[in-house]
Amino acid sequence: MVSPPEFVRYLEELADGLAAAGDEEEAAMSLRKELSEKYDVEVVGPPRQVTG
Repeated sequence: MVSPPEFVRYLEELADGLAAAGDEEEAAMSLRKELSEKYDVEVVGPPRQVTG
């Protein structure tokens, strides 16, 4: 369960947008900013780094 329900839409749009942005960091950051404003979400901290 996710609350509020709009957060699921945020995650879906974020996933789709990041997939479309590929490795373009500027496009990804722009998308995150746009969606954060749209859904009133504040992301705290840097993006996680993939290790592997």
